[in-house]
Amino acid sequence: MENEIQTAQSQNNTLALPGSFDQIVEYAHRYPRNVMAAIEGCKKELDVVPGLASKSYFSIPYNLGRTNETRVEGISIWGAETLLRYFKNCVAMSKFASEDDEYIYIDGLFFDAEQIILNTMQIRGWKFYRPRDSNKILLLDPTARRNLEMACQSKIRRNAIIHSLPAWYREEFFSYAKELVIRPKAGERTKSIQERLTDGKKLLIKEFKITPEYLEEYIQLNWDAIEDDQNLLVHLHGLYRGLKDGEFHVTDGKFESKKNIGIPQEKK
Repeated sequence: MENEIQTAQSQNNTLALPGSFDQIVEYAHRYPRNVMAAIEGCKKELDVVPGLASKSYFSIPYNLGRTNETRVEGISIWGAETLLRYFKNCVAMSKFASEDDEYIYIDGLFFDAEQIILNTMQIRGWKFYRPRDSNKILLLDPTARRNLEMACQSKIRRNAIIHSLPAWYREEFFSYAKELVIRPKAGERTKSIQERLTDGKKLLIKEFKITPEYLEEYIQLNWDAIEDDQNLLVHLHGLYRGLKDGEFHVTDGKFESKKNIGIPQEKK
């Protein structure tokens, strides 16, 4: 079992709005956001640096090896920060909350200064790990513990942003990023879809030690959901981003989803 990061109900809200937020609210009401300008700003950033499109989303296998195996797609941590930056008049935060004998708890917050809406969430991470090919359960060392806290803070901040922004705003950005991966702007790339698929497979195999046989088997098993080469290219980019962001990992040359990763629940 790898180290677990999972959702949990919050017992206490440890993230309080500082007094300076009053100034943010006053500014927001004086200078309200332009949502159409916000989405255009997000798209323009991808146009200026097209390579960022593939960093904007992830695509991960879920329930691997089961009859209900599927792909889970979403906006990456980097993509969420882009959406937040252009939406304006809002704040996202994360903070260590507490810990018990088994878990650390990290709180996340999103505050919309225009609508005066506050969303708070919590995520928890397991403080132990089970070494490969061993039944022992060991406490994380200080470096691994710090990495766990940082991963939890990034994930809960991302989730607070994603579950607070308008659905159409997220989807417009998500769809545009995937479209740029499939069809780059004229003159930016000359390689064909097939050449880019080959490059993508080679990169996954080299960087994450995935066996070529397993990668081809995975693609064939999921072809009904992938459907065509264009969607496969999008999926390979998403797999790469999911692995880089730690959404899942590779064990013995195969994908392995982390357990108990889901959508954080709002605090009661």
